[in-house]
Amino acid sequence: MLALWYDMATVAAFALPSSVKRVGCEHIAYSQATPSWRFIRSVSYRRLDAIVGLTREDLPLLAKIAKHAEVIPNYIDATPVLNAQDRQKILLTVGHLDARKGVDRLLWALKQTLIDHPDWKLVVVGGGEKGYVDWGYLDYVSTLIKLLQLEGRVEFHPATNRIEDWYRRASVYVLGSRMEGLPMVLIEAKAYGLPIVSFDCPTGPKEIVRDGIDGYLIGNDSFAFGEAVAALIKDANRRGRMSDAALEDVRQRFSPSVVLNRWHELIEGLHVKEGVLGRRSEAPSWP
Repeated sequence: MLALWYDMATVAAFALPSSVKRVGCEHIAYSQATPSWRFIRSVSYRRLDAIVGLTREDLPLLAKIAKHAEVIPNYIDATPVLNAQDRQKILLTVGHLDARKGVDRLLWALKQTLIDHPDWKLVVVGGGEKGYVDWGYLDYVSTLIKLLQLEGRVEFHPATNRIEDWYRRASVYVLGSRMEGLPMVLIEAKAYGLPIVSFDCPTGPKEIVRDGIDGYLIGNDSFAFGEAVAALIKDANRRGRMSDAALEDVRQRFSPSVVLNRWHELIEGLHVKEGVLGRRSEAPSWP
């Protein structure tokens, strides 16, 4: 038998019989855990048969508190998309409206790019009735838009169950986050053929975006970020090449068949390991 537990590691570790294989899943960056969760994790993970994390960066940390640790990403299907020339002139970002998601970083980085290319706009989808909003942060962002003279160049839309419509319309995906786990929005953007420009925040973007192939990873450099976006705006052929590369990468690394096969291998491996250990324990000892 196998049990998968996300937020109930303690129950899995202490309440389930040893005949049940217990696998924990860490779906945030290791460093984002609250003090209480860090304590629970340190106690319970040692009693589980395996822990699955989302990023290679966190794997050594998980391995210190687990019998067995692996990295298995989330999965998604690649989607038929429009040609780069047929998309709208939209720079898209999706997420909650709070400081961690870094919309303010995007405004500073894209100020000159948006001014130089007035037919393009930044579209922010998230928050509102269906998503989280830090209203103090939103006030700050609204003031910043006026300060940077970007009125009319930035649009805000509430969270939606039809986010695929925005992925299909946009031409470039931009990520301003200060911290992530394994950002699903980047995998989704690639699945819809969007080239990506992302700050190389801890953790996640470097494990999704292949710099110079299907997007650009930028250090803490707003000017370089804006230049990378401007380069994509100016070159539809480059956007097209990166779109094709993104779709192919999704098929090879993030498709359901690839990811589910890794889960199957993990589960089978746990049972095989138990069988081998069981047979060894039954063997007679040497005199």
